[in-house]
Amino acid sequence: MFMIRNVALTVTDTMTHFRPTTQTGKTCQALLGLLASLVFCPVPAVAQEAGFILQGFIFDSSSATPIGDVVLELDGIVLEARSDPGGAFVITDVPSGGHTLMAFKDAFVSKAFEFSIPPNSPSTIDMGVLALARVVVREVTVFGTVSDATNNRPIESVRIAINDTVIAITELDGGFAVQRRIAQGFNRLTVQRFGYETLFRDIEIEPTSTEISLMVTLERQVTRLRNIVVETEEPALNKKLEGFYERRAQGVGQFLGPEEIARIPASRASDILKRMPALSVRPLPGQTEIMINRCLRHLARVYVDGLEVFDADIDLMLNALDIAAVEVYTGGAQIPLQFNRPAPRKCGVVIIWTKIGRP
Repeated sequence: MFMIRNVALTVTDTMTHFRPTTQTGKTCQALLGLLASLVFCPVPAVAQEAGFILQGFIFDSSSATPIGDVVLELDGIVLEARSDPGGAFVITDVPSGGHTLMAFKDAFVSKAFEFSIPPNSPSTIDMGVLALARVVVREVTVFGTVSDATNNRPIESVRIAINDTVIAITELDGGFAVQRRIAQGFNRLTVQRFGYETLFRDIEIEPTSTEISLMVTLERQVTRLRNIVVETEEPALNKKLEGFYERRAQGVGQFLGPEEIARIPASRASDILKRMPALSVRPLPGQTEIMINRCLRHLARVYVDGLEVFDADIDLMLNALDIAAVEVYTGGAQIPLQFNRPAPRKCGVVIIWTKIGRP
């Protein structure tokens, strides 16, 4: 651009002091016109945006002290970068545009920080101090019953979950009672059973709460039949298993589909899990230990229909006939993003899909 400006000055001087005549003048005029067109012709700029660098600090909002080893997730991807003991963090190669930064740390409330980076921003973006609040956890006894809304009869084998973690399974009389450490404030309750509509409710743990009583009624699930159409094409996949089939097609992890499970002579749910080469399954009183063979010192994380199961007895929770499919991922790089949540003393992920609920 600087050279073009120099050319423009030269052309202006020549046009001011030189008067062309005859053919030479015409040739000079043509040359001057060409140079003038170069002056006013826009030159496209070659812009190649480099990734931006994010930096900042994470502090405890109550004590104003730095928090180390905070897990960072940018736009749904868990990063290798974590905050250092002084609370500082650095994230590289961040593109321009809108982003969401999630911060996770045990004993702290997970928090999302939304921000946007314009393309012309400085190469290093200082996010300043990000504050996380401590989780106030109370020891609470959760008890109650689940019954049928139509005939008021108790319902057994109902899964009771708080914040996507199964905490109890109802007994024959529809009752359940469990003691758990639950965060103070509002928590999401999920009540789920095959053949019934899933119930979602927010429950509040107050500063003085020591027990929560839940009397739940479930509505029967009404399935409306459509006209039956017989086609020669393959039947449509169960919608719940669409993600399962997509991941199995990618070939990462170990899988048991409905076809394989139908051929397994299993009397208990753990019998099916034992067919996975990567797993070590040991039924114990009140709990089924499920571990990845490559790290037998720690339990695997277990999800049932997308909900994490915490210290549960799989054989009590599920019948063998309830299981539709199983996925096993032995390492962090294999685990799908929606199941790759930070957790201490856990190794690998086992995902169980059931026939319970709508397809």
